[in-house]
Amino acid sequence: MANLTIEDVPDELCRTFRAIAPERRRLVVSRLVACLENEVRVRPARDVERTIQEIRAFRESLNVPPLTEEFIERAINEGRP
Repeated sequence: MANLTIEDVPDELCRTFRAIAPERRRLVVSRLVACLENEVRVRPARDVERTIQEIRAFRESLNVPPLTEEFIERAINEGRP
């Protein structure tokens, strides 16, 4: 298991954390690990191909014509003198 050193932790935060850990029946280190796990949950990597398919399916479900360069230029210039 890896080690992690945290420097410059405010004294008040340390005192509070040391007081809270036993209340929740955990050692300080166990409580720190639990907090880190909660904040930095490892999410499974998304399948890129599946994500692209989902985006394409969603886009098709909108029934909007594809944006062409001509359409974009016309929209930009619309209303301009």
